[in-house]
Amino acid sequence: MVNASVCLATIEYHQQAVDLFSPFNHEWCTYYLNSGFDETEKLTIDLNDISRDLSLLTRLILQQSSSSYKAKILKISQLKEKLRKLKLKRVEITAISKVYKDEIKAYEKDVAKHIAIPLFVYSSKILQSRPEGSGIFLITPTKGNEKGFMKFSATPNDSHDAWNTMSSGQLAGVVISFMLAMNKVYPSKLATILIDDPVQTMDEVNMASFVQMMRYEFSDLQILLSTHESKVANYFHYKYIQADLKSLPVNMKNKKLEYIN
Repeated sequence: MVNASVCLATIEYHQQAVDLFSPFNHEWCTYYLNSGFDETEKLTIDLNDISRDLSLLTRLILQQSSSSYKAKILKISQLKEKLRKLKLKRVEITAISKVYKDEIKAYEKDVAKHIAIPLFVYSSKILQSRPEGSGIFLITPTKGNEKGFMKFSATPNDSHDAWNTMSSGQLAGVVISFMLAMNKVYPSKLATILIDDPVQTMDEVNMASFVQMMRYEFSDLQILLSTHESKVANYFHYKYIQADLKSLPVNMKNKKLEYIN
C-alpha cells in the first residue's frame, strides 16, 4: 500500500484528519495545524490557505497511487540496489588494484637494484664531460612516497631528476646507458642490439667513449647502429677494425640506387 496523508482543517471546529501511514506525514500535518494558531489560540490562516494545501495534498496522493509513480519508485529501488553492488565491486577492484600496483613497485625496485651498478658504470664511460660527475644513479621511490617514480640522479642524495638538468646529448647518453644496462642484466636470446643514431646529439668526447665501451663490453653481440653522417660511420668502422672485430658499413643510399637500377 502506498503511504498517504490527508490533513483537513476548518475554521469552525479546528478539526484534523490525518492518515497515519507515514510518520513523516503525521509530523508534517501536526506542524501545519500547530503553526496555524497564534499565542492566543486564534487561527491565523484562512480558507484560501487551507484550499491550496488540500489541493497540494490531493495531487500528492494521486501521484502516489498512479502506476507511473509506482514504476519510478521501483526503478529507484532497483538503481539503489545496483549502486550498492557497484560499491562492493569498487571495493574489490580497489583491493586488486593495490596488489597489482604493489607488485609493480616491487618489480621496479628489484630491477633498479640489479641494474644500478651497470647503469652507473656505463653512464660514467659515456658521460665523461659532465662537470657534476660522470655516473648516474637510479633512485627508486621511498616508502613514504609510493606514488613516485624512478628517477635518474647525478648523486645519491640529489632531489632533482637528471631529466631536468641535462642537455639533450647527455640525456641520449643516459637512455643508451639504461638500455645497455638492461641488456647486460637481462640478456635476450636474440643477442642483437639495435640503436638508431645514438651519437646524433653527443659531442666528440662522449661519442668516443660510447664506441670504446661498445667494443669491449658487448663484443659478443651483433650491433646494428644507424647514423646520418658518413664520418661517424667511418669512425665506428675504424675503431672496430682496430679491436679486431668484424664491421660492415652499409650505405643505404647506395643500396636504394642499386635496387632502382
